Amino acid sequence: MASARNKKPCVKCPKNAGIATCGGCQAWFCTKHFIEHRQGLGEAMERIGQQHDDLHKDLDENNIGYSLLSQINAWEQTSLSRIQELPSSHEIVSTGFIIQLHMLA
Repeated sequence: MASARNKKPCVKCPKNAGIATCGGCQAWFCTKHFIEHRQGLGEAMERIGQQHDDLHKDLDENNIGYSLLSQINAWEQTSLSRIQELPSSHEIVSTGFIIQLHMLA
């Protein structure tokens, strides 16, 4: 059995003896304040979890946006290439017709 000498006071109310220590902060608490401390930690974890979820959602939305931008850029490059190819292919066809016309004349 622990003697009164070995007991540490509660960090919230030094008049009460601490009956439990927090594994994280190593502070001693009486029953009432230990429960409050655990509730506070639980609330803090809820906030952290919500922040995690919000951040994850933002990252997912940004990745979707990035993917769409990449697809738009690829479409733009393909379209520009096709547009640039059109005049040269028409020139070849036109030149062929002109040659055929000269041969007929």
